[in-house]
Amino acid sequence: MRSLARPDAKVLSFALNRLERIARADRKNQQHPDQATSDSPDAAILLKAISHPVRARALATFSQRIASPTEIAAEQGEVVGYVAYHVRVLRKLGMIELVETRQVRGATQHFYRGTAQSYLDDDVWQKLLFSCG
Repeated sequence: MRSLARPDAKVLSFALNRLERIARADRKNQQHPDQATSDSPDAAILLKAISHPVRARALATFSQRIASPTEIAAEQGEVVGYVAYHVRVLRKLGMIELVETRQVRGATQHFYRGTAQSYLDDDVWQKLLFSCG
């Protein structure tokens, strides 16, 4: 049975910083939280994304270095397809970005890194706490 480790402080900080950027965009666009799209997910969606152990560990890796789903799968002892699915979720949410592709034995290997970080203000914390319940 696999250990379900909780996200570490770096991962949570990364996600909360992403939430701040989304909140700023929401204020700028006056977008209602119920109208979130894949380009602008709300706080609950982002928290759900990092609540999965595979995504949390992958995000921690991407925030430290450039890596591929294959490398992360090997490190975590998971199947590549399973990790690749979770990496696609992180990319769709804008938490990571594609930086390189390589041809490896007839397949294309994708390499990602975490996106830039910033700090939270009081308004974002309020939105985060409200959306969590």
